[in-house]
Amino acid sequence: MTALVLVVASVVVLQYESVSPDANIQTGWDAFWYSMVTITTVGYGDRYPVTVGGRIAGMFIMIIGVGVIGALASILSSVLLGSSSEPEEEVPPTTTGLTVEQELAELKGRMETMQKLLEKMAADPEKG
Repeated sequence: MTALVLVVASVVVLQYESVSPDANIQTGWDAFWYSMVTITTVGYGDRYPVTVGGRIAGMFIMIIGVGVIGALASILSSVLLGSSSEPEEEVPPTTTGLTVEQELAELKGRMETMQKLLEKMAADPEKG
């Protein structure tokens, strides 16, 4: 797709620029060079369109270039990070299906039991 965009953009830019006496894109090679450095987002500035049509084509090339660079970056990151085709294991729930109120009541009961044991131990330190 990038090669197709380069060829079409080069032809379009050359069509518009070749009719202008002030243009510095006069040959097919100049148009291809301009398209290549624009789509790769390098943009040396040695070749640039001076006509409205050439500049509109240049904007199209710039937008496609950002998309191509973004796609390549996403492919590279997915290759480097790797993707797991295995489904992730489900983590079992930590609760036993109780509601929050039920859990709080259970914890309160345990705390009361612990408090009674501590009071019993404090009253008779030799048995504790």
